Amino acid sequence: MSEAGGGYAIATLSACIGGSILIWVIGEIRFAHLGQQWPKVPATVISSRVEDLGVKSGYAPDVLYRYNVEGNEYLSRRIFVGSRAGSKNWAQGLVTTYPVDKIVEAHYNPERPSDSILEPARISWSNVYGATAGGILFTLFGIVILLVGMPRRRGLL
Repeated sequence: MSEAGGGYAIATLSACIGGSILIWVIGEIRFAHLGQQWPKVPATVISSRVEDLGVKSGYAPDVLYRYNVEGNEYLSRRIFVGSRAGSKNWAQGLVTTYPVDKIVEAHYNPERPSDSILEPARISWSNVYGATAGGILFTLFGIVILLVGMPRRRGLL
């Protein structure tokens, strides 16, 4: 691959990664917003534990709940939008909130009932901000590579 082709490939890849991250962030925020308007059904917590994600990743609440929509049974683990990882105390706090056999309200997407969330108004903003910053940086990096490389390829410098 030529030097110019490699620069375009890196720039394109970087911009695509950044754009994908930003699209994901927008989707997550939209999911939380729409989830607040979705119908609610009773759900039963069938499993609730703290998951060790490894030394660097931390801990996550692993809460599995079951709900029925129009006679169809669904399972979900989605509590809220954003990061699933945090400290052991944080994860334990969520697991304590959702003990096994507890009846909770699940908000489900009427167009796709397998999509549900327990706390649609709760967003892990630190995760959203971090992903947004990462998406912007990747995108800008790709644009800068393209702009810096363009004059040389056109013979302008």
